Amino acid sequence: MPRNPEHRTRPRREVAYRVTIEGESAASISCRLIDISETGVRIEVNEGVAVSQRFVLRLSSMANHGRYCETVWRTKEELGARFLETTSETGRTP
Repeated sequence: MPRNPEHRTRPRREVAYRVTIEGESAASISCRLIDISETGVRIEVNEGVAVSQRFVLRLSSMANHGRYCETVWRTKEELGARFLETTSETGRTP
C-alpha cells in the first residue's frame, strides 16, 4: 500500500476563501483559506505576520462562531493548523 507523503489522515479540499483569524491578543488578521479537511486547514498569511499558536478561524469578520485551531507548522507565507475539538483543549468556547 502506498504511503501518504504528507502524513494526512483525511483528504483535503482546495478552496479560496477570505477568512479572519483571531489570536490570543484578539486582533483580527485577514488571510486566505487554501484548503480544508475534517481535521484541519492550510492558510495563506502575509510574510512576517505573527499568528498565535492557538487562534479562532472565522469565515467572516461578522461571524459570531468560529473554529478553534492550533498551529502545527508554519512557513513564511502559509501555516497548517488542526482543529481543536473540545473546550478542554482550548479552555474556552468559540
